[in-house]
Amino acid sequence: MSQKEIYKIALFLPGFGNGGAERVFIRLFHHLKSKGHKVNLIVASKKGGLVDRLDDDVIYLGSRYSLTSFSRYTRYIRDESPDIVMATLFGAIVVSGITKMLGFTGNTRLICRIANVIQKPRSLFQLTKYFLEKIALKQADGVITNSNATLDSIENLIRDRKNVNIVTISNPVLDDDYKEKIRDYSEKKRAGSIVIIGRFVPQKQISHAIKAFSIIEKTTPDARLTIVGDGPELEKIMNMINDRNLGSKVKIIKYHDDIPSLLMSSKCMINTSLYEGFGNIFIEGLAFCENIVCYRSIGGASELLQDTNAILIKQGDIESLASEVSKLLLADSERSVKDIDKGFLDQFTVSYIGRRYEDFILNTLDRSS
Repeated sequence: MSQKEIYKIALFLPGFGNGGAERVFIRLFHHLKSKGHKVNLIVASKKGGLVDRLDDDVIYLGSRYSLTSFSRYTRYIRDESPDIVMATLFGAIVVSGITKMLGFTGNTRLICRIANVIQKPRSLFQLTKYFLEKIALKQADGVITNSNATLDSIENLIRDRKNVNIVTISNPVLDDDYKEKIRDYSEKKRAGSIVIIGRFVPQKQISHAIKAFSIIEKTTPDARLTIVGDGPELEKIMNMINDRNLGSKVKIIKYHDDIPSLLMSSKCMINTSLYEGFGNIFIEGLAFCENIVCYRSIGGASELLQDTNAILIKQGDIESLASEVSKLLLADSERSVKDIDKGFLDQFTVSYIGRRYEDFILNTLDRSS
């Protein structure tokens, strides 16, 4: 196949939440369209914080749950006959993989993108998910992981896939004009402003940020914490804030449509994740925030921040996290990630990563022809 040909590409998501995987696919959608390909963004269930924000560009299958979208997904494949489907997140990967295994998708090729470090199953529910994902991945013509840690975590799932096309590609995090967005930090900086961005799920350990802030505000009374996120642990987080009488100093924002501006207006970004497949926020933090303090988590933080001036803390060490942030808030001089090699950040722009994705898609089609 000539790489100048135009292809029909479907990007398949289980829902449309405001997570990293969804934002990656939105960026890829626009990039691949700009290259002339016919691209559909397919979402199994009309759920999530991004619903209605890109309504004209999204095809919702209308299923109540992603795992019940088999028939509607099959109908879409038969009606549209895409050359290739790229699926990410558990529900979309399972639906697309099992549908292909049953022979319902014809000649459509399948790429599965693994968006997070897959944990070893510790319950029957997790074991079932693990088994289903292994079945689905056996049907993939190509597999993309977003970090070395993610690749290592799926070793047992793809061990018998000797000939499958597998590659690690970072996430397209930054717009090509990101440098133009970096304004004069000194004009926007608020002395005691701290921000953490992440879903309210056990993996993100947002509760650790609350505990650390309760220590920080004792030594820095003007400190303020902004939390951007939503999820099943929202009530737990709100209760923690109220129990510690932090309601006047901690603000929760469920959705923010200008993360770069928020980061530039913050003195420090923190991250308390247990693990990250990639962690878009680490790259955004390097680009737009002066100070980063985070746990040395598996995946993103360890891989992306190792050779930067971000401060990495031992996993779960809340007191050290609070201590380092307090030092930054009280310091006269500021550590600035503006000094980072911009060539490093250029590796995470939409155009750079988009080209790698497009090359992988074309290569997978060539191998399958």
